[in-house]
Order: sequence, then C-alpha cells, then structure tokens
Amino acid sequence: MPHVLEQWEKARILNGLHDGCWKARVTAIHSCVTFKLTEMLEDIIWLVKNDHDYDVREVAVKAIGKIGSSNEIDLLEQISKTDSDSDVRRAAKKSIQLLKEKFPQTAE
Repeated sequence: MPHVLEQWEKARILNGLHDGCWKARVTAIHSCVTFKLTEMLEDIIWLVKNDHDYDVREVAVKAIGKIGSSNEIDLLEQISKTDSDSDVRRAAKKSIQLLKEKFPQTAE
C-alpha cells in the first residue's frame, strides 16, 4: 500500500521548495515527483521561471515532464529556447517529449 502523506509532510515539502538552500529545493522537487504531488506543480513552475540556480531549474523542468500535464508544454517550449543554461534547455526538450508521449493528443 503506497504511503499517503500527512498534511504536515506536505507542508514540509512545500517549505523545502522555497528554502534558501538550493539543495533543499532540489530535494523537495524530487519529493514532489516521488509522491506525485501535482498540487505543488505551480510552485515548481515558479522555480523554473524564477530560480537563480540552474541545478534547481533543471530538476524542476524534469519534474514537470514527470508529473505535469500537456498544459505545461508551451512553458517548456519557451524554456527550451530561452533559458541561459544549456542543460536546462536540453531537459526542457526531453520533458516536452515525455509529456507528448503521455498525452499523444497534444503531439504535433
């Protein structure tokens, strides 16, 4: 039986997404993926758009590919062309592919 997170556990992960330490943010993003916390997708998107650390943006982009929906493809297209880091751009392209495979009706 899968573990169901308590509210305090979700709150701790949410706090981690906004922690000052980049490693804490990355760990929190991984937790969102592990527990499929799609309700935290908006926070992950915020990190993709605003985090100064490229490692955080890369992990966040990958998370969107795993727990996101076809609604995030446009954002990922933009990131794949405009992010200052080549690893983030590459991860965005891979996440676009994952989402198009998961939601084939959105594939061009």
